[in-house]
Amino acid sequence: MALLMSVARTTLTGAVFEALLSEYLRTVAALDDTTPTDRTRFESLRTLLVGHFVVAMLDEHSDVLVAEVARGVRVIKLFLDTGHSVPESLALLLALLQAHEHVCKSDAELLQQLLPSLEGLKCHEDTFIASQAEDISIAIATRSLHWIKREASSGATDSDSSPLGEILTDLQDKLLPVRTHAIVQLQKMVHRKDPAITKDLAFILGLFEAQLAHSDSYMYLTAINGLVAMGNTYPGKTIPILVRKFRRVSPALKVETRLKFAEALMKIAKTFGTEVLPKYRHFFVAPMLDATQDPDPHIRASCFSNLATLAELLRYSLHGYLEDLLASTRDALQVDKSAPVRRAAAFVLASLLRGTSDNAFDVLGGATLKTTMQLLRTIEARDPDDVTKYHVRAALSTLDDIVSKFMNPGRKSPAAVFLPSHFQG
Repeated sequence: MALLMSVARTTLTGAVFEALLSEYLRTVAALDDTTPTDRTRFESLRTLLVGHFVVAMLDEHSDVLVAEVARGVRVIKLFLDTGHSVPESLALLLALLQAHEHVCKSDAELLQQLLPSLEGLKCHEDTFIASQAEDISIAIATRSLHWIKREASSGATDSDSSPLGEILTDLQDKLLPVRTHAIVQLQKMVHRKDPAITKDLAFILGLFEAQLAHSDSYMYLTAINGLVAMGNTYPGKTIPILVRKFRRVSPALKVETRLKFAEALMKIAKTFGTEVLPKYRHFFVAPMLDATQDPDPHIRASCFSNLATLAELLRYSLHGYLEDLLASTRDALQVDKSAPVRRAAAFVLASLLRGTSDNAFDVLGGATLKTTMQLLRTIEARDPDDVTKYHVRAALSTLDDIVSKFMNPGRKSPAAVFLPSHFQG
């Protein structure tokens, strides 16, 4: 023990610690797979001694362990992946971040490898550990973007005294209000079309995205508003990126984060309104339709709800998607086991009927309306969920009104109503 602790504070110290830690975790895992009677006294004693060395070296030589990013990441990852000494490993990670304010691209990418392990700790029963894991994850995501940007521009980034430089500095602050203020200021720069924003849109999007995972509602709502500002100011370049991020399905991407991307897209759609939205409709309708088949019921319900909003905004501009939209809603109403999904699907039909209004026969066709009415009456009679029935009755009421107006001799001739060529014939 004395010999190990007397090792000079050099790279040798880190190498010895890493070797001891690997051996300790390997031995512990092996012992966990055996019964107490199978373990020799020597094996148990050996594991205890190695563990003691690890704890002692972690306490005495932590500064050496964070001297190199690569070794620090390997050591911390060993701890996090095995669930050993989680508080100590998080403290070591904080020390590593503090010791390396600026790193090269390769080291930044190494740090990003810790994000999946940290993601699992965000639900830790110890609220302090969960909070630390969340803050460190955001810090790594934000700093990595900054580090990679610095290297990509060969160090010729904005000065720390420039508006963007100050924002990047504030985003790394320990205080939440300071970081939130930085996001607000970044959003204002987007609205102004500041040249520093325009020249690197992907980098700015990444800064907003990094804050979406934050548990503080004001912080992530501010980040969503930042994404909305990007979409409104640079729609052609920003919206396709947001759609790709929403569509991305990965174990490392939480459902909540995908829902926040969807929320940002819908806020952009509402801002566009009925005049601008038709130009970009394929960026909004297609991904929402696809996601109605998502395995997660929260995603399905959210997308049907979003489609209801789009149906009212787009009205006749839904051409090309009507058949798929009706098929998806009918399938969900009949077979989806999730009540919130069925509620949202019924709401889509009600919104679609309201959106087409007096021209429903011309847009949807009499046969489709008849089939829809039969389905709605069946769902009203059989669905066990009262809220779903409420939305079904609302759709039936609208449909009854549409039929009544159509049968009324005083109704305008369909030929007198302007219809896009897609709906004629």
